[in-house]
Amino acid sequence: MIFVAVPIKNDSGSVISVLVAGMDGTGLSSMITDITYAKTGKAFIINKTGTVIAHSDKQIVLNMENNIELAKTDTSLAPLAALEVKMCAGEKGVGQYSYKGLTKYMGYDPIGTTGWSIALAAPKDEVFAEVNTLCML
Repeated sequence: MIFVAVPIKNDSGSVISVLVAGMDGTGLSSMITDITYAKTGKAFIINKTGTVIAHSDKQIVLNMENNIELAKTDTSLAPLAALEVKMCAGEKGVGQYSYKGLTKYMGYDPIGTTGWSIALAAPKDEVFAEVNTLCML
């Protein structure tokens, strides 16, 4: 479950109440499915502790996967986990990592004051597809 809260203010700007809404955690995943890059690049969102809260593979969300924690026993995840640590710190940037034998590039940015961060990751060959075409001319 994901809960979203917004303050309700009176005319003078004082908070008089809070409106809270809850939604199924996979609903956020549905909202980001249209965020893509090239052929297979996909977006995902992590919370401030690194747990995946939105992903095109909803099972990753349901399993509450956290690459930062998983990297403690699976060193192949260390480069991705290092980028996700930066995401958790509210940084924005770009980085490279390998996942299941595929080299990927990822851009990431914090989402307002939520403590969440969104990333868009795509395979290296797709990211550089246009550059490689230019080099062949």
